[in-house]
Amino acid sequence: MKFWKIFCALFLLTGLCQAKTLVFNPSDAYQLQEALSQLNSGDEVIFESGKYRLSQGLRISGLSNVSFRCRGRVELLVSDLDSAVIALEQCERIRLEGFRARHVTPAKNYQCEGAVVRLSRCRDILVAGNELNGCGAAGVYAQDSKGIIVYKNRIFNNTFAGVWVNSSQVTIHKNRIYQNASAVITYGDCEISLTENRIEDNQGNIFTSTSYFKEVVGP
Repeated sequence: MKFWKIFCALFLLTGLCQAKTLVFNPSDAYQLQEALSQLNSGDEVIFESGKYRLSQGLRISGLSNVSFRCRGRVELLVSDLDSAVIALEQCERIRLEGFRARHVTPAKNYQCEGAVVRLSRCRDILVAGNELNGCGAAGVYAQDSKGIIVYKNRIFNNTFAGVWVNSSQVTIHKNRIYQNASAVITYGDCEISLTENRIEDNQGNIFTSTSYFKEVVGP
């Protein structure tokens, strides 16, 4: 009987720790950041179609093995021009897929300071199938990060660069990168891999593959 009680207790604890799926609608925008702060590693987040109007960008910190994906057309619209629309810090093996993300358009003579997607001290992040629209300073900004894959996105109208890399390793593959100030800006010790992209009015770089790239995209 004692063993059975212990077994039941362990089973309940295991159930409480199981990964969960969170589903959001545009009406949830006001509580979105608070809900995301309760995420655990291994969870899944689904955004239903619609416009999510946010005063501040979404911030995710310290998580691993979490996917963020969309059902239908999902637009993230952030009014604070200085914050990233989506910011990941110290995260690992995160997937961001299917978003249309941008800042609310400012006056024509003003430039944003915040990126659309900002990655800081992250590892093995997949940014795929998104529409990353300026006026962001950069469509994707990666700092002190490794194994970042930017794959099959539309990246355009950013005031500094489509992809801005600071002391990071980034693979950029099969994107459409256009009408940015430049395709790629690099600072510090960077490894930039770029291939099979459609690039208009930008500059290009060479491509080298990584093991995580092969895992999520294929050979």
